[in-house]
Amino acid sequence: MPAFRDLSIRVKLLVIILAPSIAALLLATVALVAYDRHTYREELVHKLQVLADMTEDNSISALEFADPGAAEKTLAALRAEPHIVAAHIFDATGQVFASYYRDGHAAPPPPRPAQAYVFTEHSLVLFSPVLFEGEELGTVLLEADLLELDARLERNLAMVLALVGGASLLILGLAAVLQRVISGPILALARTAHQVSENPDYTVRVRVKGRDELGSLFTSFNEMLEQISHRDLALQHARDQLEIRVAERTRELLGAKEQAEAANRAKSTFLANMSHELRTPLNAIIGMSELLRDPTFAPLTAEQQELLNDVHTSGEHLLTLINDLLDLAKIEAGYNELQLEELQLGALLENCLVIVREQARRKQISLSCAAENLPLLVGDPLKIRQIVVNLLANGVKFTPPEGQVGIIAQASPAGVQICVWDTGIGIAPDHHKRIFAPFEQADTSLARRYEGTGLGLSLVKRLVEQHGGRIWLESTPGQGSRFYFSLPLTRTTPPVEER
Repeated sequence: MPAFRDLSIRVKLLVIILAPSIAALLLATVALVAYDRHTYREELVHKLQVLADMTEDNSISALEFADPGAAEKTLAALRAEPHIVAAHIFDATGQVFASYYRDGHAAPPPPRPAQAYVFTEHSLVLFSPVLFEGEELGTVLLEADLLELDARLERNLAMVLALVGGASLLILGLAAVLQRVISGPILALARTAHQVSENPDYTVRVRVKGRDELGSLFTSFNEMLEQISHRDLALQHARDQLEIRVAERTRELLGAKEQAEAANRAKSTFLANMSHELRTPLNAIIGMSELLRDPTFAPLTAEQQELLNDVHTSGEHLLTLINDLLDLAKIEAGYNELQLEELQLGALLENCLVIVREQARRKQISLSCAAENLPLLVGDPLKIRQIVVNLLANGVKFTPPEGQVGIIAQASPAGVQICVWDTGIGIAPDHHKRIFAPFEQADTSLARRYEGTGLGLSLVKRLVEQHGGRIWLESTPGQGSRFYFSLPLTRTTPPVEER
């Protein structure tokens, strides 16, 4: 009954009071009418039976001497009973001996019922035998109408309707007054709760008018408002204190942040300046060693040639480290801007293989490149070459002799995806994220077997992200590594923010 549940408490109480009361009244009156009807029917049968007995006594002589005229005079006395519709006397053979009709119109007598009397739709038919000295001389049939019964029923129904209507009005009036004892306080509580909900004023209170369950409810409601009021004040105080502490902490953090950023800028500037100052004399050392290694410049012994080769190789390695350090410092300092242009990625990848080919040849490592049907890419060719060469150099460095290193490039929905793979020593899963941090390697013990500072992958990650792409790794120890990075066709992220 969803509709009833949505009614107000006042209407619900009225319905709860009225419905059972009217239902009980209806049942009582219906039972009274039914009892009255049953009683009247029994009275009618009894009255008809008395008339039948009187008719029997007066018709014995007429039947005994076969005198229909006397029998009809006996039946004619029934005119004093207006509810008698017809009367018949049958002889012992069942033939009609005499008849009486109230309206004077003869009609065939109804069939004899199985019992002494029977009620039809509009009449009561009663049969009674005419007995004389134990011998049945004939039968008396009386038929009475039910007009008085129907009129009595109509009067009773009208009385019931009047009684139910009057009682309903009386009950409604009493219920309207009595329900206010319950609904009034509840509605007052509802109005107060709505007021508190609309305007959070926890100082309002509900008036307690009794010590019953409603009084206990209102007392509990007032106590709840009191507790909420105290908690609200405490919460407001705590909020004010929190805002003060947050403001103080924010000032401290901003000061610490500014100091950290200033220190980081100073560090990056220092590294950039120092790397530049170191690279200048180092280029001179590399150039002089190349000049001295030229046979046309001056003849050298084998030992001198080997020493110059060591100087030249070490110088180039140190220059690579300084360049990586300088690039990383530039990115952190916000000085490393991309020089964007359209480029053919396939040709660039092939050129990257040429750069590491000599290093791979010394370890008998085979190189391969699968890059076909690639779209034009907008990017910095020098930085992309630096990314790929760095990954290829790592693959050659960590791959045993006679291994394989390769490139797979293919178009993707977002741009281009490039994979640099090798058959090297592999990387444990718990080191996959750590190796992209500056100065980190997969295993510190490897630093003794493989030279390097751990700057390469950190620089690669920064350059990929600067192009708006991302880099990830799939590798299992002993089964090689696959470094994936994606590049959009056009850069979708802003350049590195100045610090």
